Amino acid sequence: MYQRSQYLAALLSLSACSGASKTASPELADPLPREGKSMQTVAAETLGDRSACLLITNAAGEPLLRTDEDRCAHPYRPFSTFKIPNSIIGLETGHLKDAKSDIEWDSKTYPPQDWWPAVWTAQTHDLRSAFRYSHVPYYRTLATQISKETMAKYISQFGYGNQNVSGSQDSFWLNGDIAISADQQIEFLRRFYEERLGVSPHTTAVVKDIFVRDRSGDAVLSAKTGTGVAEDGSALAWLVGYVENVGAVHYFALNVSNDDADSVSPKWRVDTIEAVLASEGIWPSSGEPVP
Repeated sequence: MYQRSQYLAALLSLSACSGASKTASPELADPLPREGKSMQTVAAETLGDRSACLLITNAAGEPLLRTDEDRCAHPYRPFSTFKIPNSIIGLETGHLKDAKSDIEWDSKTYPPQDWWPAVWTAQTHDLRSAFRYSHVPYYRTLATQISKETMAKYISQFGYGNQNVSGSQDSFWLNGDIAISADQQIEFLRRFYEERLGVSPHTTAVVKDIFVRDRSGDAVLSAKTGTGVAEDGSALAWLVGYVENVGAVHYFALNVSNDDADSVSPKWRVDTIEAVLASEGIWPSSGEPVP
């Protein structure tokens, strides 16, 4: 199961690593023609027949859009969205100092796989690049530097999902029992953004910095993808984050299942969120990827 999860994650991370282009994907038309359509209509058009929860809230956590009540409340493994709390804990415990903190890749412990994107082995990754390119060996190594007890303490402190960190220390978020719903992802993000996790201002500032994915005018999109295998064996894809625009913040959590992993690629997820947000003027019609 983990091997298949790795394969699916790699398939989508390849798309993420080449995501500098903002050309619309075949599954999603340019947001501009959607002007005048409601958020609900745009969401329905972009999601199509995919099984998905798309939850968007205001700063207070009040839903502006909730496409599937039951699915939004259902917990799933976080997969690479766990890189958010993992980064916070790494910084808070001193294993990481800042966005430039690098971790040497141990090729004996984590030998390269055929499906790995070239960017994973092309350089020694620091926190910024590991977060952006979802570099699994970096975060698996980081997790082993943090004791199980310390990891459990912080996950409990954060109120993160079901708070179950059982399983292998370097992969429990990929194949263990930890699970989190879209509702819980939003609550965790709100507590993080509002500095209510009980961590230092430095830690919060560094993670907010590496979180940024797109900018357009005064709007800033912070987002993290995650991909793996759902209980039914289909590809499960996450996108969680928030948008800051003219002093306001809105949160989003998307999880979607589909047999065709290509149809829920990282680019499709980001395009979907941006199109839905653009329908309400929360995000401009086009953005610029952060290098």
